[in-house]
This record gives sequence, structure tokens and C-alpha cells, in this order.
Amino acid sequence: MQPIPTHDLTKSDTLRFSAGRTHVFVQAKTAATNIRANVPAPKPERDRNFEIGWKHRFSPKAELDFAGFYTDVTDRIVRIVRGGSYYNVDQTKICGVELGYQQTFTPKLSGFANYTWMSAEDKSNGITTVAAGIPHQMMNLGLTYREGKWRTTLLGRAVRGWTNGSSYPNSSGYMTMDLDLRYEPQTDLAVFLRVNNLFNKDYQDKLYHPAEGTNVLLGVDMTF
Repeated sequence: MQPIPTHDLTKSDTLRFSAGRTHVFVQAKTAATNIRANVPAPKPERDRNFEIGWKHRFSPKAELDFAGFYTDVTDRIVRIVRGGSYYNVDQTKICGVELGYQQTFTPKLSGFANYTWMSAEDKSNGITTVAAGIPHQMMNLGLTYREGKWRTTLLGRAVRGWTNGSSYPNSSGYMTMDLDLRYEPQTDLAVFLRVNNLFNKDYQDKLYHPAEGTNVLLGVDMTF
């Protein structure tokens, strides 16, 4: 997406607009699933994206961001049934709004919260339906504490359920928490330990796709 330069309305308010096109090509794993089922691989997905946003800075320690967006997707790649084939939806239209807030409480403690509301429709063979597999509402929360070269972040994610097509039941919503511990000996290197699904929530992120329980990831981030 290529952004058009932002415009400072005042010292505290900034207006922005962006527009772009993206192509999503079929992954090898996706194509292999369809080939094994003797079904043609899906066509590439083509997206047109538009966003207009406004940011207000209450102070150097607090800012609010509001944006409206619209996405027009041709040949959206979808799979509803676990283990089933992937297929294309002729056209999907997605519109919504996002609201985000960031706050620095102390030099060591900061937090953020953002909320997204979306409305999405699928159109195939001249029939329009509620888009399958796209959440209606999402919220993310985060709290970060820094102490020297150590950083600890607690992340929360809440998703309201979505429809899975007329032949399948709707997925229920869920909320999960993750914990991220990092040690950064230098600016371009970090060692991290991430605990996903901290409270071992039993949920499905898609129909018939049970998410993993509590799991741990240890790794290294390097910036070149």
C-alpha cells in the first residue's frame, strides 16, 4: 500500500490517506490440498485497499487514532471445512472502522488498546451473503514494562464470532492472553520467550480448527 503524505491539521492533529493494490498467490500447501482432492488450485486473490485516518496527540505521552477503511477483494481464497478444499469467492467487500489509543504511564510502563469493527459481504454467482470466516469485531490490549535491557509484554486479544456459510454453524467468539519476555543486549538483537494462550483457553479460531492450548516459543530476533 502506497501512502499519500500525511497532512498536519494542527500541532496535535494529523490526517492521512492511503490506497493500494495487493495480490495473494496460492501457497504450495494450499495447492497440494486441492490437488489431492482432485480439485483445481484457487486463483490468486486480488485486493484493493483504501484507508483514511486521523490521529490526535493529547500530550507526548498519549495519542488517539481513528481510521475508516474499505477493501474490495476479488477471488478471495477461503476454506471453511477442516481438511476440505480451498476455493475462491468471486468478490468480497469489507468496510469498517478502527479506534486505537496509546498511553505512556511512566518511563518504564506503557500500554495500548485498539478496537476494530467490520462488515463484510461475499458475492458469488450473483448471490450476496455475509462473508464467511471474517470476524465482526476485534479488540487488542497490551501492557509493556521495561527494566534496563529486559522487556515484558502482556497481550490480550478478543474476537467476536463470525459466520461460516449457510451450511455451517457460526463460530463463537473468544479471548486469549499471551506473555512475551525479551532480553535485548543490543538494539539489533533480542532473545525472547513467548507463552501463547496463557490461560489454556479452549477455542476455535475457525470452524473445525481448534486452536493450540498453552504453548511456549523460544527464539532470537535479529535486525540487519
